[in-house]
Formats: sequence, structure tokens, C-alpha cells
Amino acid sequence: MKQTPPPVINAEEFPQLPSYGARWQPLLFSPISGSEESLTVALIAKGADGHTEARFVLNEKQLHCLFKDAADAIHEKILICVNDAIDALNFRLSLDDWEPPLSGFQMGQAHNALASDMRGILQQATRLGTALGSSLVTNEGEEAQAVELRNTKWVSQIRKSVRITDKKIAKLFDREVASLNGRFTETVGFFSGTYAANFAVIGSSSRSYRQAIRAAQGRLWQLDQLRDAQIIDSPKSVELIVGHPDPEQFLLTDIEIERINDGIDELKLEAVKKEIAVFDSSDPIPAAQHILKKARLCA
Repeated sequence: MKQTPPPVINAEEFPQLPSYGARWQPLLFSPISGSEESLTVALIAKGADGHTEARFVLNEKQLHCLFKDAADAIHEKILICVNDAIDALNFRLSLDDWEPPLSGFQMGQAHNALASDMRGILQQATRLGTALGSSLVTNEGEEAQAVELRNTKWVSQIRKSVRITDKKIAKLFDREVASLNGRFTETVGFFSGTYAANFAVIGSSSRSYRQAIRAAQGRLWQLDQLRDAQIIDSPKSVELIVGHPDPEQFLLTDIEIERINDGIDELKLEAVKKEIAVFDSSDPIPAAQHILKKARLCA
């Protein structure tokens, strides 16, 4: 049988490669400096024509989902780093040797890309470079809400116990503080005199474990920034009050108990690097007594 020869394809019929080239890098943020946990918070690119552009990965709603009361302050820090990176790119080819002006931020791996324009470059970068940032919100949204509900309940129980003893101190929960330049205002879990505290809960569920750790890290970061910020009466003593289930009351398994202990140990290890104290308890009454004592000492 006579075989039909393959069709001859003209080279001009092949699709042409995009002509616009650029190099992009993700800006990564770790709630606690040195932590292995990091998020892609922005993408920064520079085209072969010298044009630079940035795209923010997490919107306001997503930031609040991840970092709660610290979201506004973290957004401010992201803006500072992105603006500094863009300024740096105007005088250099890449950000390989650029150091972010604030702790907790670093540049990720650089990538070369081709597209029809800068918009296409950033679309590619969004698909390839933000898997972590997007999955944290889309895949863990329910867990984030569950963690926040447990934290709200924990704070409410502590505040109720404090109110029984001292109604004035009970009014010092959820305090709003503002920077001296008035650029941002944020809410702190408890603020009295030179003492400030935030609250977190580490549960036994493996499903929401990392989300709980991440939320607690965000509150640690907020305390660290608050202590060093230029605000009126900056706190000298800062502390994270961590709640967790009582192993006997909830009949926890050995694996669940180990998970809780590992989470508390991880937070304490990160907190000690920033000279932040961690008080943990399964009962809101000792936590309330501890806050009353600290508030009176630091008044």
C-alpha cells in the first residue's frame, strides 16, 4: 500500500513566542522572623524595557482572615517593602542583592518569563507564585473561621472572669492604639499601662492546627511591632495568652495531646527570639488572674 507522505508544514505557521520578556520575584512574609512559615504577599517584576510593576496577592479580606487585628499593620509593612523594592529596581537589574527594609520579609526565587506585555507577565506570576497565598484562603477559610470563633470564646471567658474581680480592668480588652503619625490604628487584645497582651487558642484538631499556629504567629508579630512602634505609651512588657483544651476534660488521645504541646512549644520558641512571654492554660480563670496581676503591676 502506498503511504501518504506527511504534510509539509511551513515554519511561518508555528505560533510565535511572545516578544515581551521580564523577570519577576515573589515577596515573602513570615509573621515571626526566622520562622519556616511564609506567605507570598506581593509579586514584583521588571521588564526588558525597564518597566517595573508590582501586584499585591492578598486583598484586605484575606489579610484579615489570616492575621485578624494585625492585618492593617501588616498591610502597611507590605506597602513599605513593595515601594522600596520598586525604587531599588529602578537602579538595578534584579532584587537578588536587595534587603527589605523591615524584618520578616524576604525575596523569593527569581523567574524569567515571556508574555505579550507586563500584564501577562504578572498573570503568569500569579498562577505560578501564589499557590500558598491563595490556598491559605480558599482551602482553609472554614478552619480560619473556626479558629477565630474559639479565640473569641477564649477571650470572652477571660474577660468575664476579670470583670467579676475588677470592672475597670475588664474595660481594657480590645484596646485601639494609633501610631504617632496617625497612619494606622489597630486593636490589641489587652492593653494596660506598660503591659499588652494578645490571645490565641491551640486546638487538638489536625485540620485547623496550622491555621491556629499561623493566627497565633500573627498576634506575636503584632506584639513585637507594637512594642517597637512609635505610639504614645508603647508597652514595655508584651505577652501571648494561649488557651488549649484540657486533656482530661475532653478525653484527648496521646496524639492530640502531643499536637497541642508541640504547638505551644513552637510558639514559645518563636516568642523567646523576640523576648515575648507566653502564658498557656486550659482554664480561663488562671489566665484572668494572671492578667489582673500583670495589669496592676504595670499600671
